[in-house]
Amino acid sequence: MCGNGVDSCYFQLSGMNLSDSNDSWKWSLNAEDGFSVKSLRGLIAKPASNKDGCNIGWCSWLPKKVNIFCWRLALDRLPTRMGMALAQQGINIGSSSCPLCSEAEESSDHLFSNCMVATIVWLKISVIPGRLVK
Repeated sequence: MCGNGVDSCYFQLSGMNLSDSNDSWKWSLNAEDGFSVKSLRGLIAKPASNKDGCNIGWCSWLPKKVNIFCWRLALDRLPTRMGMALAQQGINIGSSSCPLCSEAEESSDHLFSNCMVATIVWLKISVIPGRLVK
């Protein structure tokens, strides 16, 4: 943070320039009109793009938590051992190998498509990620 004392804090803050003008809220996506719920809703409604450039849309008939989970999966933002989300939060993860098969490192990709145990589960419930099964 600021070190061990007041002098250290003063040193770190001494390079900051503060303005005498009044504070105000700004909406950077629509600066001329300011913030509006309509502009925020329009931003949220747009399909997001994942790291591969694929659009990620929302399915209105699915529960929100399923949409959010799929969105996080597509963006590789699930807390997996390989994703380092757990390690960055100071959680000791021990081994980074998949706890289901121990054949590869645990990643979102591995857990939902490459893991043999997950593949068996998908087949049992007749769902293959990325494909519809009749």
